Amino acid sequence: MLCSCGVQEEPVIEEPQSEEEVSESSEAETENKAEINITGEISYKGENGKIGIHRNGNPITEPVFDEIIECEREFNGKKIYEVLVTDGKRKEFVADPKKGPYLMDFPNTLHYLFDENGNQINEKPLSEYYIMEPYSFGNGTYDWFVEGTYEGDYYLYSVKKDGTYYLHTKYSAGTDRIMGNSLGEELVQTVYYWGTNSHKYGVTDMEGNVILDNLYLRIDNTGRNDLMYAYVGWSFQSADEVRVEIYDFDGNLISDEYNYIQRIMQEGGYFLVANCFGENAGEVCYDENGNPYEAGYWFVDDRGNKLSERFEHIEVERFMTEKGGLWQVEKVIVTDENGKEKEIPYEPYKIYYE
Repeated sequence: MLCSCGVQEEPVIEEPQSEEEVSESSEAETENKAEINITGEISYKGENGKIGIHRNGNPITEPVFDEIIECEREFNGKKIYEVLVTDGKRKEFVADPKKGPYLMDFPNTLHYLFDENGNQINEKPLSEYYIMEPYSFGNGTYDWFVEGTYEGDYYLYSVKKDGTYYLHTKYSAGTDRIMGNSLGEELVQTVYYWGTNSHKYGVTDMEGNVILDNLYLRIDNTGRNDLMYAYVGWSFQSADEVRVEIYDFDGNLISDEYNYIQRIMQEGGYFLVANCFGENAGEVCYDENGNPYEAGYWFVDDRGNKLSERFEHIEVERFMTEKGGLWQVEKVIVTDENGKEKEIPYEPYKIYYE
């Protein structure tokens, strides 16, 4: 039975009855139909004012839901109903241009889906879901029907050709990989599914204490220092669509003034080119006063400290060597504020391995 406290248990659905059982229970069914207050095709109202699900007038769940909504999309001619229950609060991902991504309390509304015959589609309640257009595979099943998230896990429910529903795919929140540094310290990169189209990464220590919340598109760790490059944004298709926050292994913010930092590996070391697109960026980098950081390109160190003057652009032309697959720098061209280009050596900005 469902309980109104946490809605963790699945609704009890009656098993199909034989003809003899149907005949023997017909009087009981008639009594049940008379006892419940039917309010819709599959819904009834309990004495507590809550809504339950019935099949042909027979209750198949307790009345614990708050609302039932008929979905616009049908499947195989069957209506789909969204059944809601709200209990307490939950943290949700919020993206703010100036404040950055953060977690905020929202009503903990959970969604169950039933078809018009009272069959339950999703075993787990879903915090967010999307009904996709079904299509048939060669094995006779209809896949990609309902996808959604619950407590950071991702679920995809499908329907077979015979109309029964099953869990097709699940991705669990939790450990994604272990990150380390030159001191032998280790942290855990975690993954959390905030929605059907969004999963984000965070960091905890080995005891599970949160270092960075699950708010980041990507987290890079070089392994040779105590730093993490955490990227904010929705895609990595273009450098101006993200911004990078540099943290130490204790979660202290070191720098947040660049959209992207490019690491150019060379034999014995590397050099870093950082750029900020200013107020024209898809993800604007704001200072603590809410003003966009200055746009430009710089050579920087691991912590984001500037090692050069500001340039309008830095272009690194490279080719791949035949041995080892290492990109070899052919030349570095910088553009000044007047639009004048010149080639410069990169060695003054190279960081050598110890």
